[in-house]
Amino acid sequence: MTHPVENTRVFFLEHIKRGDIIFVEACSQCGSKATITLEGGLKTPIKLVKTTGNCDLTRLEGAYSTEKVEEGPVQLKISIDNGSKMKVIKNGTILSDIEGIEKGIQYVFNIEDHEHLDNDFNDYFISVVTWHKKN
Repeated sequence: MTHPVENTRVFFLEHIKRGDIIFVEACSQCGSKATITLEGGLKTPIKLVKTTGNCDLTRLEGAYSTEKVEEGPVQLKISIDNGSKMKVIKNGTILSDIEGIEKGIQYVFNIEDHEHLDNDFNDYFISVVTWHKKN
């Protein structure tokens, strides 16, 4: 019996600070299973999972988690079970108030993880948003 090979990447989210509040969401529309973990500075790691190989647009279970950062750095670990080469586009956007003062940051990860590498980068979408602690 053959077991799927896990394909894992880790990203350090260097702009997340102690006291920040984190909101995470992820969805998928491909045939692999995955585990997305946010850890390393959180009292309890945030874990999002896709447990089926269904290709329909699906939210990963456990999404919309909120956690207060205790220490840095926070890291995002993406593990996908099909063993094909994972390509990732990572973007960061500063969230500012009306006066232009930074209040948080949003990281967006678009992932291409398809056995045939169709380069559409819509197999997984992950959004990590943080808001800095007031005062």
